[in-house]
Amino acid sequence: RAVGALTPADLAGKRIGVRSFTTTTAAWVRGILANDFGVDLGSIHWVTFEEPHVAEYADSSERAPAGKAIIDMLLAGELDAVLGERS
Repeated sequence: RAVGALTPADLAGKRIGVRSFTTTTAAWVRGILANDFGVDLGSIHWVTFEEPHVAEYADSSERAPAGKAIIDMLLAGELDAVLGERS
């Protein structure tokens, strides 16, 4: 398993953690990945840590196990990357 920097092209098939799928940061970064780098967002396995912030959104992401922290999961190798996390 490789550890270190990933390029946008490396994200296909990876598990990426994000606080909530509907946060502004997550939407903005997904748009850049798709529009500027051609990343197929459907090929990414999204793992979220909070409910969607938009009531109408039908969340299809995987919810992280209760009590798990995004950075801890990244460091343990349970996630390949995270979006919008400054910890």
